[in-house]
Amino acid sequence: MNPLHVLVIDDDPFMRKVIERYLNPEGHKVEGVGSGEEALIRLSDEAFDLVVLDIHLPEMDGFE
Repeated sequence: MNPLHVLVIDDDPFMRKVIERYLNPEGHKVEGVGSGEEALIRLSDEAFDLVVLDIHLPEMDGFE
């Protein structure tokens, strides 16, 4: 399997780190952001193979 470029969107830094620690040893490149606004900026700048999204985010939830 080819390594994936993954964006993790979660306002909890601990959860972002857990997901990163799980995926990095598999060779995947993982980036994390803490808000929907940050996610939109990252997604407009670069393509990702997978997005892991917390739907309970402050201000802009995962459904928005």
